[in-house]
Amino acid sequence: AALSIDPLAPGESVVRDLTVRNTGALPLDAVTTAAKKAGYTDLWNALTCVASVDGTVVYEGSLAAMTTRPVRVAAGQTATIRYAVGLPASAGNDLQGDYVRASLYVDAQQAH
Repeated sequence: AALSIDPLAPGESVVRDLTVRNTGALPLDAVTTAAKKAGYTDLWNALTCVASVDGTVVYEGSLAAMTTRPVRVAAGQTATIRYAVGLPASAGNDLQGDYVRASLYVDAQQAH
């Protein structure tokens, strides 16, 4: 499902949740990354992200560089990853009207 974000002004952020469901019989570790698909590189490089699970931060920094710490999901369970995507207050007006289309990837592998 798409995680749409309305236009952001400098200093604003938006929160979106994504649920990872483990339908298997073994625990898994899920890692999220992001990739720019279209739009303006300056805006992409300016966006920030804080990813957390149950209040524990698994990533904080640039959305463009995001690779979260592994999120353990037990067999038959779910985990909700919360992404707070923002534009720093220091972002200039030169980003006004820019857009970015990006994809979040959740890669899961059997927990060791």
